[in-house]
Amino acid sequence: MKQSLQQSPSTDREETVRDFLNACFGLLKALSVYGPENDSVSRPRQQFETSLQNLREAKPGGVSLKFENESLSVNSQKVRPHFSIVEAMRQVPEAMFKGSIEEINFSPKLSLVDSLKFFQQWALHCSVVQKPKELKSEFSEIQVRHRDPSKLDDRLKTLEVLRSNSHAVKHYFVLMNLTADYFRSIAKGQVPALNHIRRELTEMIEISKNFPYQLMALSLIRAEKGEDQELFQQNACEAISTSLLMILLTRSFNFSLQDQLNLSLIGLLYNVGLLSEELNQLVRSDANLTQVEYRKVVDAQSKGVLKILKTEGMSRPGLVRLLSLFEAAQSSQKPSLTLSLEAYLLRVVSAFVAMTSKRPYRDAYLPAEALKLLGHQASRRRDHHQLESIVYFAFVRLMGLYPLGSMVQLNNQKKGIVYRPHSEVRDRPLIRILKDSKDSGEIIDLGRVKDLEIMKALDPSKEGVQVTGYFLGG
Repeated sequence: MKQSLQQSPSTDREETVRDFLNACFGLLKALSVYGPENDSVSRPRQQFETSLQNLREAKPGGVSLKFENESLSVNSQKVRPHFSIVEAMRQVPEAMFKGSIEEINFSPKLSLVDSLKFFQQWALHCSVVQKPKELKSEFSEIQVRHRDPSKLDDRLKTLEVLRSNSHAVKHYFVLMNLTADYFRSIAKGQVPALNHIRRELTEMIEISKNFPYQLMALSLIRAEKGEDQELFQQNACEAISTSLLMILLTRSFNFSLQDQLNLSLIGLLYNVGLLSEELNQLVRSDANLTQVEYRKVVDAQSKGVLKILKTEGMSRPGLVRLLSLFEAAQSSQKPSLTLSLEAYLLRVVSAFVAMTSKRPYRDAYLPAEALKLLGHQASRRRDHHQLESIVYFAFVRLMGLYPLGSMVQLNNQKKGIVYRPHSEVRDRPLIRILKDSKDSGEIIDLGRVKDLEIMKALDPSKEGVQVTGYFLGG
């Protein structure tokens, strides 16, 4: 019986490799802030010492950490993705990239003291360099092999691709078509797999790592009502906006990459329970909803998801998690902190997207108006929770008081588009001045130009300005 419960040798080796990778990540993170003797370093220090010894016992000799062709390996064993090393799989390769490192070999004679000094040197190097630069090891028992410069050029070219507007826009429209097709299938009672949608959301997360404002600009896109823009495409645009803002908001809370992906998918599916023709027409009708109709819509969100899951035999984890969030929000019992946080994140993002989207019975709220209204509603809600306030203020910190894409008028009577929120002063963003309705002018940082200030927000549709063109036209 005991023998059957034991793990296989390969499983043990993989766990040791994961422990070693997490220890490397933990040391880099801790030593970027603290000295080697600080208590905050004790846990990763002990984990590194233990995992290094275990690796040496499994394969006598030195231990190698290698990053080649976008693949990470320890002692020639490829590191496979696992929930326990999501952050390490992202941060360790990034640190190796900044140090222009392809491989690190730790000698069998390496002391723990020299190991800590090396990681401290590496962490400091990563904190000061902006572009890849060779890290020179000062320790004879640690051999660092640097990357071929041509491989670095390939990585930099990849960043250039991610930076380009055309790359972001291309993947956005692929995602929009996939989402619209998925919604059509749901309306017909079919529940297709989400693999292709997940792949595109993963690409969006990659873009957000270095160029988060690309996603913020894409979230401004809405389908114009017309003969060629059916309801499913309108729904898809709003769903994607929710999904993209969920990526950015969860990233600001330091969620793991896997959770960013899962919650962005949940954001995309948030209103999937409303895809029946009756409910879709009800939500987008010309008249304001009655209390009975509003209750019907709210109930349909969770009931619709439950109905879908019953047809699929609970085999869609994204939908299962979405249902649990609806149930947590509607239950009289106190949900877990994790569920509460995720529910509040979805609530504020989906409400913001809904408010800034046009409806037959009202124009879209201006982004700044929507933020103020969200804050007012949250403070007056009976079930108001302190966590909800934290989420709201985090969302304002992310978006700015005048979110990206807002059209404003300055006190010198010039008009402009909010181009970037300011990192510190939320009411003084970067403004791109409009020369006319088709061209853009200079960019002004209101955080530095003290004599200029925003007088009021303007409605771009009434001014004849297509805001997305100022971000995604190039």
